[in-house]
Amino acid sequence: WDGGELADLVSLTVCDAPEEPAPVFTDMAGHDWAVEAAEELYASGVVRGDGTGRFLPGNALRRGELALMLSRAFGAEAAEADPNAPITRQEALTLLHRALTAGGKELTGRDKLDGFADAGSVADWAADAIATLAAADVVRGDGTNLNPTAPITRAEMAVALWRAVKAVRSV
Repeated sequence: WDGGELADLVSLTVCDAPEEPAPVFTDMAGHDWAVEAAEELYASGVVRGDGTGRFLPGNALRRGELALMLSRAFGAEAAEADPNAPITRQEALTLLHRALTAGGKELTGRDKLDGFADAGSVADWAADAIATLAAADVVRGDGTNLNPTAPITRAEMAVALWRAVKAVRSV
């Protein structure tokens, strides 16, 4: 080997090194906990951004968006509702549970919601669904609360949906 051949080899190696893949969405700062979920669901065709590389992770999820996400993930049919109205966490999680069940993807187990400080504010009609999702580690709340009546964000729903997809694959 002479110096020129070695320099060419080193130059070639450096130039041909694989690059870090660019992030799918450019606006995930502050939502690091949702990046993997959003990107994998994007790759699977379940979620989409706004067409400019943004996911808008902090925006309130709309009913129509959830219906599309559930349909793309599990083939569930959307219910009639105002597609532009915000959807609460307990409504979204109940629909996620129903989509899983309708698609034959039943999760097992039921967790008590007592571990959440605001468990008493979960509606009776949502309690079983949320308890089942909590037992399957699909729902974790914010560490203390479920915040069931707060609007669910796109990032929060992406993480719950991603965890549900992973949970049914392992069942």
